[in-house]
Formats: sequence, structure tokens, C-alpha cells
Amino acid sequence: MRACQIDASIRACVNIDGSYRARLYPSDEAMGHPQQSLMWLRRPLCVFTDQQLKGVGVTRGEFDAEIAFGPRLLGGAKRGLDVQFPQVGVDHMDFSDVRLLESGISPEARAARLLTLQMTRDWVREFIEKTFDGDVRLLIARPAVKHREAHVSVY
Repeated sequence: MRACQIDASIRACVNIDGSYRARLYPSDEAMGHPQQSLMWLRRPLCVFTDQQLKGVGVTRGEFDAEIAFGPRLLGGAKRGLDVQFPQVGVDHMDFSDVRLLESGISPEARAARLLTLQMTRDWVREFIEKTFDGDVRLLIARPAVKHREAHVSVY
């Protein structure tokens, strides 16, 4: 996402479960109105209690402002998608094959990790195809992605 922020010649950017305090990229700089298609592919957002936030020195207002930053950035883009996978317990490293290489994982955990990888591949491939073939909004209007259970917000 940072590359798209600084280089308008890039046509599409995907952030795969990367965040910095619930942001798509670490910079506070305004992104303006990028012409690129942007997709934020991620796991479900963690919701913290007021007590947990207090423990790390963050107020509810500060936390809510951080959460609102991602959608505000996507809303400023020409085309933006926020795709949240529905699986509870998905870990950041589940978006890569590194977790499949661990020894001793259960068949259930392996299947869940394979599903996350397949969903990642399918969403990214179709997002890139739709970006270069037309409009990413077609991904929502006529999704070919097999994994439609993801929560998708279009900006």
C-alpha cells in the first residue's frame, strides 16, 4: 500500500493482512485520491475491551480513530475493497505457506490453513484480473470467487 501511496503509476495494490495499528500502511500522510484499485485482504478485526485498551495506554476514542483510518483511506481511492475472512482464529502467518511447513500440526489446523491460503490466492487473482479487465466492483456484482463468505466492503 505504501508503494501505491507514493507511485501513481502502479495500477493495483493488495495488502495481505498487513496493518499498522489497524491501518493499511504506517504513514500518516494523506493519500489523496489515488487512481489505483486497492484491496485490503485481512483476518477478522480484534475488538478490545476498554480495560485491555487502558492496559496499553490507548483510549477508546484513539482506538476507534485508528479503526476508521483504513476505511477512510479506501474511501478516498478510486476503487477500494476491504475483504475480511470470516474464520475465527486466523493468524497473520496463515496467509503464507510458512504455517504449513510446521511439524506436528493437526489435520484440522492444516485444512484451515489451506483454506486461508486458497481464499487468499482466489481473492488476489480475481482482484488483479478485474482491475486489468475492467472494474473491481464487478468482483462484488458477479463474483466468481468461490469463497463468497468473506465480509466485503466496497469503497
